[in-house]
Amino acid sequence: MGQQAAALTAYGHALAIRQNLVVANPSITNLQLELATSHNNTGLLLRQTGDPRGALFAFGQALAIQQKLADANPSVTGFQEELALTHILIGVLLHRTGDLAGAWAAHGQALAIQQKLVAANPEVTYCKASPNPSMPLFLFWVKE
Repeated sequence: MGQQAAALTAYGHALAIRQNLVVANPSITNLQLELATSHNNTGLLLRQTGDPRGALFAFGQALAIQQKLADANPSVTGFQEELALTHILIGVLLHRTGDLAGAWAAHGQALAIQQKLVAANPEVTYCKASPNPSMPLFLFWVKE
């Protein structure tokens, strides 16, 4: 538990740094995406340490940032992919906590985003499952 507590402290520092960078540079979308990634990483650690409420809050923070990015930049497929990933993380967490209806809804949102990506990007001819076992449903779109 000591290493996990140290990791959580380090994630907190990373979140603070990235938040300050976003505030100082609000037009740099990559910084916003990195902040969302830090929230997701924190959520994954909190899920691992047995804090599903904290994890859901962290995932929600990431989701809010990613939704703004996706809405403001609809042609940037990477923002859509990250948004779908966070919906999947939320779905996995809700499933593990017994909220099957919530999990179904979260996975459905991820699927809808992924289906739009496929329809809008016909040059993407296949996908492969993520090699990361903590994200078993996430699909990476690969161009041939």
